[in-house]
Amino acid sequence: MTIEILSTERIGYGGDCRLCGTGRLTSFNWPYAQKHPEALNLYVYEFSKKLRTGSLFKCKSCNHPWYLDENELFMHSIPMERLKLIEEWNAKPIILSAEHTHILKEIGATPPDVYGNGRQYAQTPCKVITKSGEVFSFAIISQQQHAPFEEYRKYRLASEIQDIQASPFALALEVRLATTQAEEIRNGFAPTIVEKPNGQQIVLNWTTYFYDRIDCLAGDIRVVKNFDDWNDLPHIYNMGAEITYFVADC
Repeated sequence: MTIEILSTERIGYGGDCRLCGTGRLTSFNWPYAQKHPEALNLYVYEFSKKLRTGSLFKCKSCNHPWYLDENELFMHSIPMERLKLIEEWNAKPIILSAEHTHILKEIGATPPDVYGNGRQYAQTPCKVITKSGEVFSFAIISQQQHAPFEEYRKYRLASEIQDIQASPFALALEVRLATTQAEEIRNGFAPTIVEKPNGQQIVLNWTTYFYDRIDCLAGDIRVVKNFDDWNDLPHIYNMGAEITYFVADC
Protein backbone atom coordinates (compact mmCIF):
# COMPACT_ATOMS: atom_id res chain seq x y z
CA MET A 1 0.00 0.00 0.00
CA THR A 2 1.37 3.41 -1.00
CA ILE A 3 1.00 6.14 1.64
CA GLU A 4 0.75 9.67 0.29
CA ILE A 5 2.85 12.15 2.27
CA LEU A 6 0.82 15.31 2.88
CA SER A 7 3.28 17.30 5.00
CA THR A 8 6.26 17.11 7.35
CA GLU A 9 6.30 19.14 10.55
CA ARG A 10 8.45 19.70 13.62
CA ILE A 11 6.75 18.09 16.58
CA GLY A 12 5.97 20.34 19.52
CA TYR A 13 6.86 23.63 17.83
CA GLY A 14 4.24 26.25 17.05
CA GLY A 15 6.18 27.90 14.24
CA ASP A 16 7.39 31.42 13.48
CA CYS A 17 4.62 32.57 11.12
CA ARG A 18 0.97 31.73 11.67
CA LEU A 19 0.20 32.07 7.94
CA CYS A 20 2.90 30.08 6.12
CA GLY A 21 3.83 27.92 9.12
CA THR A 22 7.59 28.33 8.76
CA GLY A 23 9.49 26.83 11.67
CA ARG A 24 6.79 24.24 12.23
CA LEU A 25 5.95 23.23 8.67
CA THR A 26 9.02 21.99 6.78
CA SER A 27 7.30 20.78 3.59
CA PHE A 28 3.85 20.01 2.20
CA ASN A 29 2.25 18.23 -0.74
CA TRP A 30 1.57 20.93 -3.35
CA PRO A 31 -1.04 19.10 -5.50
CA TYR A 32 -2.96 17.99 -2.40
CA ALA A 33 -3.00 21.54 -1.02
CA GLN A 34 -4.32 22.82 -4.36
CA LYS A 35 -7.15 20.27 -4.32
CA HIS A 36 -7.97 20.87 -0.65
CA PRO A 37 -7.88 24.64 0.00
CA GLU A 38 -9.40 24.08 3.44
CA ALA A 39 -6.17 22.33 4.50
CA LEU A 40 -3.81 25.21 3.74
CA ASN A 41 -4.16 28.80 2.53
CA LEU A 42 -2.01 28.84 -0.61
CA TYR A 43 -2.70 32.55 -1.17
CA VAL A 44 0.08 33.37 1.29
CA TYR A 45 2.74 31.66 -0.88
CA GLU A 46 3.75 34.20 -3.52
CA PHE A 47 5.78 33.20 -6.60
CA SER A 48 9.22 34.87 -6.67
CA LYS A 49 11.19 33.40 -9.57
CA LYS A 50 11.74 30.35 -11.72
CA LEU A 51 15.04 28.54 -11.10
CA ARG A 52 17.05 26.16 -13.30
CA THR A 53 14.85 23.49 -11.77
CA GLY A 54 12.00 24.30 -9.44
CA SER A 55 10.77 27.71 -8.30
CA LEU A 56 11.20 30.10 -5.40
CA PHE A 57 8.22 31.43 -3.47
CA LYS A 58 7.98 33.67 -0.42
CA CYS A 59 5.44 34.23 2.31
CA LYS A 60 3.43 37.42 1.77
CA SER A 61 3.37 37.97 5.50
CA CYS A 62 6.90 37.22 6.75
CA ASN A 63 8.91 36.98 3.47
CA HIS A 64 10.23 33.55 4.42
CA PRO A 65 11.48 31.69 1.29
CA TRP A 66 9.98 28.43 0.02
CA TYR A 67 11.11 26.09 -2.76
CA LEU A 68 8.73 24.19 -5.06
CA ASP A 69 10.55 21.20 -6.57
CA GLU A 70 10.98 20.61 -10.30
CA ASN A 71 8.04 18.18 -10.42
CA GLU A 72 5.80 20.57 -8.46
CA LEU A 73 5.11 17.86 -5.91
CA PHE A 74 6.40 19.39 -2.68
CA MET A 75 6.86 22.89 -1.31
CA HIS A 76 9.84 23.08 1.05
CA SER A 77 10.78 25.67 3.65
CA ILE A 78 14.25 27.14 3.03
CA PRO A 79 16.49 28.62 5.72
CA MET A 80 16.97 32.31 4.93
CA GLU A 81 20.75 31.88 5.03
CA ARG A 82 20.54 29.19 2.31
CA LEU A 83 19.22 31.62 -0.33
CA LYS A 84 22.69 32.90 -1.28
CA LEU A 85 23.92 29.38 -2.05
CA ILE A 86 20.79 28.61 -4.07
CA GLU A 87 21.29 31.78 -6.12
CA GLU A 88 24.91 30.76 -6.81
CA TRP A 89 23.73 27.26 -7.79
CA ASN A 90 21.12 28.83 -10.08
CA ALA A 91 23.58 31.14 -11.86
CA LYS A 92 24.90 28.43 -14.20
CA PRO A 93 25.05 24.65 -14.65
CA ILE A 94 27.48 22.82 -12.35
CA ILE A 95 29.12 20.20 -14.55
CA LEU A 96 31.81 17.82 -13.32
CA SER A 97 34.91 17.42 -15.47
CA ALA A 98 35.56 14.17 -17.34
CA GLU A 99 38.46 13.45 -14.96
CA HIS A 100 36.33 13.93 -11.87
CA THR A 101 33.51 11.85 -13.36
CA HIS A 102 35.97 9.03 -14.02
CA ILE A 103 37.25 9.11 -10.42
CA LEU A 104 33.71 9.00 -9.06
CA LYS A 105 32.88 6.06 -11.31
CA GLU A 106 35.88 4.15 -9.95
CA ILE A 107 34.79 4.82 -6.35
CA GLY A 108 31.17 3.90 -7.09
CA ALA A 109 28.00 5.77 -6.20
CA THR A 110 25.79 4.62 -3.34
CA PRO A 111 22.28 3.79 -4.62
CA PRO A 112 18.94 4.53 -2.90
CA ASP A 113 17.91 2.15 -0.13
CA VAL A 114 15.22 -0.50 -0.50
CA TYR A 115 12.56 2.01 0.52
CA GLY A 116 13.60 4.55 -2.11
CA ASN A 117 15.29 6.96 0.30
CA GLY A 118 17.96 8.90 -1.60
CA ARG A 119 16.52 8.26 -5.06
CA GLN A 120 16.75 11.98 -5.87
CA TYR A 121 20.55 11.87 -5.59
CA ALA A 122 23.55 10.04 -7.01
CA GLN A 123 25.91 10.16 -4.03
CA THR A 124 29.57 9.20 -4.00
CA PRO A 125 31.76 9.43 -0.87
CA CYS A 126 35.24 10.80 -1.45
CA LYS A 127 37.93 13.25 -0.40
CA VAL A 128 37.66 16.74 -1.89
CA ILE A 129 40.31 19.44 -2.21
CA THR A 130 38.88 22.81 -3.18
CA LYS A 131 40.44 25.47 -5.38
CA SER A 132 41.11 27.51 -2.23
CA GLY A 133 43.04 24.62 -0.65
CA GLU A 134 40.42 23.33 1.80
CA VAL A 135 40.48 19.57 2.39
CA PHE A 136 37.33 17.56 3.09
CA SER A 137 37.99 13.90 3.93
CA PHE A 138 34.28 13.30 4.58
CA ALA A 139 32.79 14.62 1.35
CA ILE A 140 29.95 13.37 -0.80
CA ILE A 141 29.52 14.44 -4.41
CA SER A 142 25.75 14.78 -4.71
CA GLN A 143 24.60 14.78 -8.33
CA GLN A 144 21.02 16.00 -8.37
CA GLN A 145 18.45 17.99 -10.30
CA HIS A 146 16.99 20.06 -7.48
CA ALA A 147 18.36 23.12 -5.74
CA PRO A 148 20.44 22.60 -2.56
CA PHE A 149 17.63 23.64 -0.21
CA GLU A 150 17.76 20.95 2.51
CA GLU A 151 18.79 22.55 5.80
CA TYR A 152 20.00 19.24 7.27
CA ARG A 153 22.71 18.90 4.60
CA LYS A 154 25.92 20.96 4.75
CA TYR A 155 26.13 22.01 1.10
CA ARG A 156 28.93 23.43 -1.05
CA LEU A 157 29.04 23.74 -4.83
CA ALA A 158 31.03 21.25 -6.91
CA SER A 159 32.31 24.21 -8.95
CA GLU A 160 34.68 24.82 -6.00
CA ILE A 161 36.41 21.47 -6.48
CA GLN A 162 40.03 21.28 -7.59
CA ASP A 163 40.64 17.58 -6.96
CA ILE A 164 38.68 14.45 -6.02
CA GLN A 165 40.38 11.45 -4.40
CA ALA A 166 39.31 8.25 -2.71
CA SER A 167 38.73 8.97 0.98
CA PRO A 168 40.57 6.73 3.48
CA PHE A 169 37.39 6.90 5.59
CA ALA A 170 34.96 5.78 2.86
CA LEU A 171 33.51 2.28 3.21
CA ALA A 172 34.00 -0.16 0.34
CA LEU A 173 31.23 -0.14 -2.26
CA GLU A 174 30.23 -3.69 -1.26
CA VAL A 175 29.60 -2.52 2.33
CA ARG A 176 27.72 0.59 1.26
CA LEU A 177 25.55 -1.46 -1.07
CA ALA A 178 24.75 -3.87 1.78
CA THR A 179 23.60 -0.99 4.00
CA THR A 180 21.19 0.17 1.28
CA GLN A 181 19.63 -3.31 1.21
CA ALA A 182 19.06 -3.49 4.96
CA GLU A 183 15.42 -3.78 5.99
CA GLU A 184 13.93 -1.84 8.89
CA ILE A 185 13.38 -4.40 11.67
CA ARG A 186 12.02 -1.84 14.11
CA ASN A 187 11.28 1.87 14.04
CA GLY A 188 14.36 3.74 12.81
CA PHE A 189 16.59 0.65 12.84
CA ALA A 190 17.81 -1.03 9.63
CA PRO A 191 21.00 -2.88 10.65
CA THR A 192 23.92 -4.23 8.64
CA ILE A 193 26.46 -6.34 10.55
CA VAL A 194 30.07 -5.73 9.52
CA GLU A 195 33.44 -6.89 10.79
CA LYS A 196 36.75 -5.10 11.28
CA PRO A 197 40.09 -6.77 10.41
CA ASN A 198 40.61 -7.65 14.12
CA GLY A 199 37.38 -9.66 14.14
CA GLN A 200 35.29 -7.13 16.07
CA GLN A 201 31.77 -6.81 14.73
CA ILE A 202 29.71 -3.60 14.68
CA VAL A 203 26.29 -2.56 13.41
CA LEU A 204 25.80 0.04 10.68
CA ASN A 205 22.33 1.57 10.81
CA TRP A 206 20.67 2.55 7.52
CA THR A 207 22.77 3.68 4.55
CA THR A 208 26.32 4.37 5.71
CA TYR A 209 29.13 5.99 3.71
CA PHE A 210 32.06 6.44 6.10
CA TYR A 211 33.83 4.97 9.10
CA ASP A 212 35.60 7.75 11.01
CA ARG A 213 37.54 5.81 13.67
CA ILE A 214 41.31 5.32 13.44
CA ASP A 215 41.47 1.71 14.68
CA CYS A 216 41.32 0.34 11.13
CA LEU A 217 41.01 1.42 7.53
CA ALA A 218 37.41 1.88 6.45
CA GLY A 219 38.12 -0.03 3.24
CA ASP A 220 39.10 -3.12 5.25
CA ILE A 221 35.68 -3.46 6.89
CA ARG A 222 33.64 -6.32 5.45
CA VAL A 223 30.00 -7.44 5.59
CA VAL A 224 29.16 -10.39 7.85
CA LYS A 225 27.29 -12.71 5.52
CA ASN A 226 25.70 -15.22 7.90
CA PHE A 227 24.87 -13.35 11.08
CA ASP A 228 22.03 -15.13 12.87
CA ASP A 229 21.92 -13.91 16.49
CA TRP A 230 19.63 -10.90 16.07
CA ASN A 231 18.79 -10.96 19.79
CA ASP A 232 22.40 -10.15 20.71
CA LEU A 233 23.56 -7.42 18.34
CA PRO A 234 27.06 -5.89 18.41
CA HIS A 235 27.74 -2.24 19.20
CA ILE A 236 25.91 0.24 16.94
CA TYR A 237 28.34 2.55 15.16
CA ASN A 238 27.56 6.28 15.14
CA MET A 239 29.75 8.58 13.07
CA GLY A 240 30.94 11.77 14.71
CA ALA A 241 32.41 13.51 11.66
CA GLU A 242 30.28 15.92 9.64
CA ILE A 243 29.68 15.22 5.97
CA THR A 244 29.97 18.02 3.42
CA TYR A 245 27.85 17.60 0.27
CA PHE A 246 29.25 19.08 -2.94
CA VAL A 247 26.29 19.51 -5.26
CA ALA A 248 26.61 19.02 -9.02
CA ASP A 249 24.15 18.55 -11.85
CA CYS A 250 23.13 15.03 -12.87
